[in-house]
Amino acid sequence: MTALEYCDKYGLLSFIREIYITVFGQNNAMETIEDWISGKSGVLASFNQIIESAGGFIQICIGIGILFTLIYFAYDLITDKLGPGQELTPEIFVSSLIKLLLVFIIIVNMITFTKGIFNVSNAIFSNASAALDSTSSGQAAIETMVDEYIVELGQECDETAKIALIGGFLAQIQPFIQLLSKFLMLIAYLVSWVCTALTFFAVYSRQAELILRAIFAPVALSDIYLGGVRSRGFEYLKTFAAICFQSIIIIAVFWITNQITLAILDPNTFLNGVGSLKDITNSQIVLVVVAKLVQATMVMKSAQLAKEMFGSH
Repeated sequence: MTALEYCDKYGLLSFIREIYITVFGQNNAMETIEDWISGKSGVLASFNQIIESAGGFIQICIGIGILFTLIYFAYDLITDKLGPGQELTPEIFVSSLIKLLLVFIIIVNMITFTKGIFNVSNAIFSNASAALDSTSSGQAAIETMVDEYIVELGQECDETAKIALIGGFLAQIQPFIQLLSKFLMLIAYLVSWVCTALTFFAVYSRQAELILRAIFAPVALSDIYLGGVRSRGFEYLKTFAAICFQSIIIIAVFWITNQITLAILDPNTFLNGVGSLKDITNSQIVLVVVAKLVQATMVMKSAQLAKEMFGSH
C-alpha cells in the first residue's frame, strides 16, 4: 500500500505527511512561487494581462506625463534660456525641442519599455529556475523518505487496528498520539507555515508594486527632461528594473536554504535514500526551522537587495 493510500485509510496520516513536507521539503512552495512569478498560475494574473486591461487609465497617465514635461520645458526656457544675460538662440531652442521630443517618445512608449524589462527578467528567471531545479534532487529524496515514513506509520496502524476493541479507533488516532510525542515537530510546522505565508506575501507585494510602477511610469519619467539620467524619473525606472529582477533573488534564496536544509539533514545519508525520519534529532529540527526563518527574512529583504544591485533607493 502506498503512502497516499494509507493517508486515505487513516485520515490523520495526511496531516502528518503535510507537517513533514512543510518542515523539511521546499519543492511544493518553490514550484508554487515559480508559477506565480512566471504567470503560469491562475492565482496571480500575469503582469502583461493586467497592464493590457488598464489601457484606459494608462493613457490618462501618459497625458499627465506629457503635460508635466511641457511644464518642465517651459520652466527650463524661462529660467535658464530667457534669464538675465541669456539669449535664446535658434540652436538652443532646437536642442530643447529635440530633448522635449525624445522625452515625449519615452513617455508614450513607456509601457512598451516596462513590458520589455519585465519580459527580459522573466526569461532570465525561467532559465535560473530550470538551472536551480536541476540541482535540487535532494528534495525529491526527502519527499520519498516522508512517504516511506508514512507507510511505516500506516503499517503500525494496521497492526493496532487488528487488536483495537472499538472498530479501529485506536488505529485512527495512533499517528496523532505519536506526533504529540514529538511536540517540537508541531512547533516547527507552525513556524514553517508562517514563513511560507510571509514568502507568498512578498511575492504578492512584488506583483502589485510592479503593476503600480508600470502604470504610473509615464508620469514619473517626465522628470527626465530636467535631470536626465540623474533625475528622479530615471531613478524610478531603475527601481522598476530592480523589482523585476527581484524574482531571481527570491528563487536563489530558496535554492540556498534548500542546500542548507540538506546539509543539516546529513545529505550523505538522505540523498542515498538510506536514512529514516525517525533518525532526525531535535537539534536538526531546530536548525531546519532556523533555516526557514532565514529564508523568509531574506525573501522579505529581496526587494531592498535588488534595489542596491541596481543602485536605486
